[in-house]
Amino acid sequence: MSKKLYDCRFEGRKLGAIGIFYNIRETVWAEDEEDAREQLNEKFELLHSLTIEDMDADPPTVSCMACDGMGVLARGAFGEEPECKACHGAGEVVEEDY
Repeated sequence: MSKKLYDCRFEGRKLGAIGIFYNIRETVWAEDEEDAREQLNEKFELLHSLTIEDMDADPPTVSCMACDGMGVLARGAFGEEPECKACHGAGEVVEEDY
């Protein structure tokens, strides 16, 4: 099974931390939503109000430093960062518009 990019949002804290809970947004490469949840549990604890979205379904637009233009976030191969579809370069994505 190929991995997908998942956008995860929840309230929680880093594993082993004490005190305040934060609203956290984490992007993970996972085979499915259950795998994404397991990856989150390796880094965070006490996850509340967890939502997991498949980013392939509706990729966000991005502002790319390489081409100074707006593109659509393309899923990279496993282990690679997503890139701007406008310039097809490995330019640094600096901002996501929601």
